[in-house]
Parts: sequence; structure tokens; C-alpha cells
Amino acid sequence: MWNLISLVPFKGRLNELSDRAAMGLPEHYISCRIEGVQEVFSVLREKDIRELVEIVEGKDFSLEIRYTAGLILGLLGDPRIDVLNPTMITIPGSKAKIGLEPERVNEITQQYEENGIIAEWIEKETPAFEVEISTFKIAKYPVTNFEYLAFLRDNPDNEIPSFWKFGRYPFEFSKSSGVYDFSENS
Repeated sequence: MWNLISLVPFKGRLNELSDRAAMGLPEHYISCRIEGVQEVFSVLREKDIRELVEIVEGKDFSLEIRYTAGLILGLLGDPRIDVLNPTMITIPGSKAKIGLEPERVNEITQQYEENGIIAEWIEKETPAFEVEISTFKIAKYPVTNFEYLAFLRDNPDNEIPSFWKFGRYPFEFSKSSGVYDFSENS
């Protein structure tokens, strides 16, 4: 499929890499799995919104079909997204072990050596300990650009996401999720 590049030569210097190189990808174009969107789009564009939702949530459809149905819903408006009353799911509370036992640092460092991981990064995850996590709710769907726009209207001093080119709200991606690279100040 893809010829991933080794990150070993960049051990301890991953911040010097381009985004593509950090993912182990070459700098030149390579084909990906979801390039058949145009063909799938021509079939799915006749579906109604309810059918598109069923496709997106259906496990019997390929990635290409589900992805394309999601793109179409993003353009038409996904009925599952309600800015003022998002669908929430309850995550039950429990105990969780976080961190790592110190004696596993070398094992983990060697396991991920190909990715340029150094022991110093893993040592920060020691020692392992247990925490009690209370029951909480989280939105069922990722924040969409449209929802983030509503947030910005109420909080105009917050930063505009960098992928909103020229600070323009991307209407064409209004119902798409991916509001992920705004600053710590947002």
C-alpha cells in the first residue's frame, strides 16, 4: 500500500519534520483509500437525508460510501446536529489506571523506536496510578464548524480556527466536524 519512511534518523527531533514526514509519509502525492468519492457521490446524491444518516451510521457500508454520505450531509445539513441542544451520551464513572510502570520504559521505547520515540518522553508517563473518574456526559458528535461559529458569535474575542482561510467561515464545510486546531485561548 504505502511505503512509510523510517523516523529513526529523526529520533528526538520530530518537531523538525513536516506533517507528512511525521506521519511516516513521503512528501510526494500518494493515493489514498477514499479517492472514489466522485463515483459514489453520483449514486448517493439522490438519497434523502434520512437514508444518508442510515448510511453514515451503518456498519455494512464501506468507508468510501460512509465518508461520501457524510460529505453530502455536511452540505445539506446533518439533522443529528443541534447547536443549542447537542445529543449527549453518558460515560459511566469508573476507576482507571493511567501512566506506566517505570520498569516498562525501555520496552515501550524499543517498541516505538522506529517512530523516533525517546525514553525521556516515556519516563514522563511514570509511575502508573489509579484515578476515579466520575460519570460525565459528552457530545455524541464532534463539534462542527457551524457550532463553532455559533460559539464565536457569543464569544467574539476567541481565536478563529487557522483552517478558516483568510478568517472566512467555511460555509461549504458548515456541518463538517474538524474544529480541532484552534488555540489554547479558545
